[in-house]
Amino acid sequence: MWRSLHSVLALASLVLVLMISLSGAFLAAGPVVEAFSPAVQQSGDLSVAQVVGVLAQHFDAPDRLDRLPSGAVVLTAIGKTGPERHLVDIRRGTSLGLQNDDPVTMWVRELHRSFFVGMNGRLAAGGTALIMTLLCATGFLLLLRRQGGWRGLFGAVQGRVFERLHAISGRLCLLPLLFMALTGFYLTLVTFAVIPNGQETPPAIPESVAELDPVAPGTLHGLRDIPFASIKSVIYPIAGDWFDAFSVTTGSDHVFIDQFTGDVLSQQPLRPGQIGLEWIKALHTGEGMAPLAAVLGLSALSVPVFAFSGIAVWLGGRRRAGARSRGNVAATLADIVVLVGSENGASWGFARHLAEQLAALGRKVHLDALGSFAEYPEANAVLVLTSTYGDGDAPKSAAGCLAAVRRLRYRPKWSFAVLGFGDMSFANYCGFAGDADAALAERAERLLPLGRVDRESAQSFRRWGDELGSALGLDLRLDYVPPRPPTQRAVLVERTDYGAATGTATAVLVFDAGSGPRLPRCRAGDLVGVVPPGSRVPRYYSPAVGRADGRLEICVRLIAGGEGSGLLHGLAMGDSVDLFMRANPAFHAPKRPLILVAAGTGISPFAGMIRANNRRRDVRLYWGGRDPASDFLYRDEIESWLAYGRLASFASSFSRVGECAYVQDRVAEDAAVLVAQIQAGAAVMVCGSTEMAAGVRTTFDAMLVGHGLNVATLKARRRYLEEIY
Repeated sequence: MWRSLHSVLALASLVLVLMISLSGAFLAAGPVVEAFSPAVQQSGDLSVAQVVGVLAQHFDAPDRLDRLPSGAVVLTAIGKTGPERHLVDIRRGTSLGLQNDDPVTMWVRELHRSFFVGMNGRLAAGGTALIMTLLCATGFLLLLRRQGGWRGLFGAVQGRVFERLHAISGRLCLLPLLFMALTGFYLTLVTFAVIPNGQETPPAIPESVAELDPVAPGTLHGLRDIPFASIKSVIYPIAGDWFDAFSVTTGSDHVFIDQFTGDVLSQQPLRPGQIGLEWIKALHTGEGMAPLAAVLGLSALSVPVFAFSGIAVWLGGRRRAGARSRGNVAATLADIVVLVGSENGASWGFARHLAEQLAALGRKVHLDALGSFAEYPEANAVLVLTSTYGDGDAPKSAAGCLAAVRRLRYRPKWSFAVLGFGDMSFANYCGFAGDADAALAERAERLLPLGRVDRESAQSFRRWGDELGSALGLDLRLDYVPPRPPTQRAVLVERTDYGAATGTATAVLVFDAGSGPRLPRCRAGDLVGVVPPGSRVPRYYSPAVGRADGRLEICVRLIAGGEGSGLLHGLAMGDSVDLFMRANPAFHAPKRPLILVAAGTGISPFAGMIRANNRRRDVRLYWGGRDPASDFLYRDEIESWLAYGRLASFASSFSRVGECAYVQDRVAEDAAVLVAQIQAGAAVMVCGSTEMAAGVRTTFDAMLVGHGLNVATLKARRRYLEEIY
């Protein structure tokens, strides 16, 4: 519901929201520029009497004095051709020039306030502010759901490029945008008298005691008692009118001063509505508060980013929705619901096929992302097909679903079945699928035990479909074969072999495009998918990027029976493979000091990060191998990285020689230094086997005891990142 409301509001108001936001960004630049203007002055301990006294020496017919929020002071004086507004130096009394309204600023202000159509335009601007308020509120709810609740709000953002851009922009800018929208809507309500502004009853103006001889304003004790820094305006008595008085407006009162005696004739407090209105205006415009104006302006400039990325996400969702299945029915009407948890889209193909086969058998099927989990009042079965991200985490399309399951208000009538997709080589194989199965079992009846599909196996999927068909009483046949991903040919041009003495053959392989198109660019931390001949299932490796010559480098250990590693280790110079790049932003290096921990080929992505460390930020590398004489990967390069400052320190450990240490032992030896680094803001990145990663995790938790930190906390702050295989 919230997603639909958010999309409808955004699309319906797109043009008006962009006009309001861009014009607001332009106007927000004004207070920032004014803060550096020579007209902005600090009044210090000056009194009103001192200022009007010094101005009287240079201006013959002063009418009004205004102290602007920026600190600049404007004197309105009657000149030969009428009123003139002078920016003035309050200590010297001289004019700094006339204050003339900039026509461009006036044009933009009118666009911002009324779209050039008078009061109807002001009503439209207020409606746009209300829509922006609703967009911010619904956007924040969607962001919370996407990130799995408050704890994950500032965690890593998963998804496609535009999805990540939309979510990250939201985390940065939603609060200031909501602030601007609410204050703008408030000002509209004041304009149309829905909210009183406190000025409905003007202050009563008392009369001065008539005197024949004029008195110099600078000598009036009533004006001497008012600090100039507290005033907003001073209105001079009308020349020749003996009964008029000085009218001084401060931040809290209207004060009337006798023009002859200097006595306070009356002091009337401002109404709460007036004070509130002034604060709301200042907070909406940033006038007099340059840092706030800068934040508001930059946030307003983010709206086109929101719009562009939001449209891209919406169009992508429409395309995916159109391709989900034929006859996808509404969630509230479906008798079978198929929910998908997917990180990179592979699980969707299996789910679409399942939904289409069920629909062909006459069932009313709703297919959706697992993150959209609801109550499904008409459903008899809920089928969850989900992958696992990282070491047992939820994939991007399943964010927040476990919390939604636990919020079910009653035990549903539907039963459920969960099918996990993963890779048996991982220790936490289909870990998130197991979590989803356990959470659902607390609320509903199982239709089938937890099922698992290893490496997108069509046979395993078919067997699970047979079991599901029997449970549902349907003649269900699932014959889905995942499509082969689009690839590019890469030619082996260089290789270095290690590990012969320890029986752990490892190779550093360098590829280029040969005579074909240039290999696609990627970042350190991304993944290279290699597709063996005759297979549709890619094997993923972390490239050691960082070269500027269009080459691609990967580090591969030979695994007994491993189809991908066997293929790569069997390559001769000039042989080629089919591969593609997959973005992996969850393992991109944060822009902060780094503590890198790896074993074996896990050093590969870190080699790319260190090569790219041209600014020489503090990066420390801990790496473990078996025997330095046999498998010391990147030994020569590590020495050059240290020499050129790309690497601040390096510690190695070897498990088959000497003291037989592991990488976590080296980490523990430097506990005091590393804890201090982490407390100062450093991030930890770990790459390697699940067993190694578990040992390193335990070591860091032990180190951080008593320092108010642990690995779980660092993970939530995206300061402990793992790439585990």
